[in-house]
Amino acid sequence: MTNGDPPMNTEADSALIEGEWGKSVGEAYLLWVLLACHRIYLGRPVSGVLQIVTLVALVVLVLGGMEIWGGMTIGGAAAVAWILWFIVDAFRIPGMVSRYNASLEVRGQGPSSGTSGEATGRQGATRGQ
Repeated sequence: MTNGDPPMNTEADSALIEGEWGKSVGEAYLLWVLLACHRIYLGRPVSGVLQIVTLVALVVLVLGGMEIWGGMTIGGAAAVAWILWFIVDAFRIPGMVSRYNASLEVRGQGPSSGTSGEATGRQGATRGQ
């Protein structure tokens, strides 16, 4: 520090910085479980809206109960596909969060770019007060 270098960030400082600019894996999983809107949170609005609209359509189809083959309904067949998509996303969420946060880094909005949350229009913990 005597040569004019800035002080090193501690682990707590790094966690605070990440909370100000990046997306959280925990928050993404919470949105995945409760609302199936994790994709919208992670900057994928088209597939996020598609997943939610598909879920609503499946509920309508399952309640309609139109049989297609051997007792399987249209809604039941489509529900299997949606559930598989939903389960695969459970394994992909950490990677989606990493890619989203890396894209912020590339755009110069991450912590190593020297840009604070306030300079990018985000105020982290003080937001909404």
